[in-house]
Amino acid sequence: MTWKQQIVKVFNNLGYDLRRYRPDTHSLARRKAQMKLYGVDLVIDVGANAGQFGEELRHNGYLGEIYSFEPLNDAFSVLESVASRSKDWRVKNCALGAERGTSIIHVSGNSFSSSLLDMLPSHEEAAPDSKYVRDQEIQVETLDDLLPEISQADRSIWLKIDTQGFEHQVISGAVKSLHRIHTIQMEISLTPLYSGALNIQEMITLMADHGYGIIDIEPEFCDQTTGRLLQANITFHRD
Repeated sequence: MTWKQQIVKVFNNLGYDLRRYRPDTHSLARRKAQMKLYGVDLVIDVGANAGQFGEELRHNGYLGEIYSFEPLNDAFSVLESVASRSKDWRVKNCALGAERGTSIIHVSGNSFSSSLLDMLPSHEEAAPDSKYVRDQEIQVETLDDLLPEISQADRSIWLKIDTQGFEHQVISGAVKSLHRIHTIQMEISLTPLYSGALNIQEMITLMADHGYGIIDIEPEFCDQTTGRLLQANITFHRD
């Protein structure tokens, strides 16, 4: 075993990993290369929670505009504070869906597993802290209604959707806008986690029907006991 392998083994035993930061070994390096290739200058962040994705973009070197949506009041308060410290990052306290109106979102104990859909036992078993603890009434808008407000100019748009099973509803409310959006990154369940959510095969078919193909798959959420992958970030691109 070389000294490099020994160092890696030590970090692995401590629960950490050392990897080269390049597209073939690191998901963030791949995303950075993809965004550079497509000349992305506007990221629409749907389901922003406390701004984790936006902060990740900034740390990864993205300097363009970000527009984040988050319906949970507590998470939005943090998001608003985080975004205020970064140039060209706007936020809005609402969810996106298939039609405008009000709805009830189920708030999870860990916040980021909150959803407008009922959670299935498979999710709670894999992550007990995700159990719903209360409900909140929220405002729901559509991307078709809001995109002219976000940008009237011709932009290079990357759409990120992390809405815990509600992704197909977001797409349904954006069908008139998709011709302006070349790349869509979304978290998709590989096994049923939310009642009424489309499965991975259905989501891939839906995106293919809109002209999008897969360019990246990134593991996201797994069962810590079994190691089974439950959710992945899948990035779709339309030429």
